[in-house]
Amino acid sequence: TGVTKFSKVSVFSDLNNLADLTLNPFYETLCGISQDEIDRYFVEPLKELAATNGYSFEEAKARLAQKYDGYHFSRLLTDIYNPFSILNAFSAMSYGNYWFETGTPTFLIELLRKNDIAVDMLTEMVMSDRDLGNVDVLYRNPTPVLFQSGYLTIKGYDRDEELYTIGFPNEEVTEEFFKLWAKTEKSTR
Repeated sequence: TGVTKFSKVSVFSDLNNLADLTLNPFYETLCGISQDEIDRYFVEPLKELAATNGYSFEEAKARLAQKYDGYHFSRLLTDIYNPFSILNAFSAMSYGNYWFETGTPTFLIELLRKNDIAVDMLTEMVMSDRDLGNVDVLYRNPTPVLFQSGYLTIKGYDRDEELYTIGFPNEEVTEEFFKLWAKTEKSTR
C-alpha cells in the first residue's frame, strides 16, 4: 500500500511483481492502530493523557479519535488511527500535529494548483478503485498520489456503484493541509 504503488511506476524498478494491498480488506488494519487496539493496549496512557489535559477518560478518547482516527484502507471502513501521531501524543501527553510535521507536502500543493484543484474540493471526491490506484508518473491527477501518501482516505463506499468517496482522514491532516494551502497561496501572490 502506498510505497509499493510508487515503486511499481518507476522505469528502473526491480520491484515490478509486487502485490498491491491498498484496497484489500484482509490487510486494512495493517498500517495503523485500530479502536480495539486502543481500548486493549493504551488504556493507561489514555488515562494519563486525560489527566494531563484536564479531560475525562471518555473526552480524551473522543479527542484522540477526532485528531488521529479516520483512516480507512478498504470498503469495509474499519477506523484506523495514525500510529506515529498516537505514539507521539502519548509520549508528549499532548494533542499535537505530529505526522504532518514529518514532511511538508508543498509538492502536493503545487500538483493541486497545476491541475486546478482547490483544496476544498478534496473533501468529498468520488473515485473508483482503478482511479485510486492509478498513480500517473506525470502526476496529471494528483488525487491518487494524495491517497497513496495518506493525505486523503476512504470516507465512504457505494456498493451498487462500486465507488469510493474520499476526503481528509482527521483533524490533524485537515487543519495542517488547509494552513499550508493558505500559506502557499500568500507566497504565490
